[in-house]
Amino acid sequence: MKAFILFFGVLIFAGLSAKADRFIFKGDTAITDDMSPLQSHPDIVNLREQLKDYGDDVCFDCKPAPFQAEWTIINDSLYLTSIYSRNEKNLKADINKLFHVTNGRVYAKWVTQEIWIPKGRPIGQRDMQEPVYKAEYRLMVVQGNITETKEFDAPPGRALIDEHDPEVARKTLCRLIDWSKIPDMHDQTIKVFLTFTTSESSKPENIQIVGPPEESICAQEAKRGFSQLRWPGIYRHGRFIRESFTIPIVFSEEVRKKCAQ
Repeated sequence: MKAFILFFGVLIFAGLSAKADRFIFKGDTAITDDMSPLQSHPDIVNLREQLKDYGDDVCFDCKPAPFQAEWTIINDSLYLTSIYSRNEKNLKADINKLFHVTNGRVYAKWVTQEIWIPKGRPIGQRDMQEPVYKAEYRLMVVQGNITETKEFDAPPGRALIDEHDPEVARKTLCRLIDWSKIPDMHDQTIKVFLTFTTSESSKPENIQIVGPPEESICAQEAKRGFSQLRWPGIYRHGRFIRESFTIPIVFSEEVRKKCAQ
């Protein structure tokens, strides 16, 4: 559950996602947050030991991972081309020495898995660290060979997350609230807490009031106004990601004045 305070509040997100490896594909370099293909290397235990200075620990499952691998797709084959440290030491592994090769790259014959690679620049951001892309490539890798490449695009407009921006959402909701129904609050400040889930229709669903009492004018108007707010969902790895949010909406005379501007 994520918290997003509207009407001059603070943006707070939970469930942060750390970035993992980088992939060089079709002339672009993209950062993924999926499990590193290096984890399935048959000599991974020994590799962890040799790279123990590249992070705070030697756990591949840690987030962020203790080190970042770089992969390059060349002629439909996957190659490991670099390993970097994630700490302040700024280390780069000697691939030739580490894997006993001479050309600075390792054919990833041990890798058989599905790999998702973002396409282009991020169009938005989910949580505080995870960028959102309009399209992704899905690579099916079998023993280091790319056997299938498919591009997945989000439905038109659906990947845009403009109203996840707190300022955009605040201004939009200011217009949707009927302030004539809200009595003079004097020095009082009321926070109405709403919960909802995202949907493929870009409209919030399952909107519930969790405080103050549902019968209050502020609560009912907050729910009515928010139900009209466009809240585009996130598409990732070819499917819609349903997310849950908690929205504290603030009512006060100060907010009323700012919404009138």
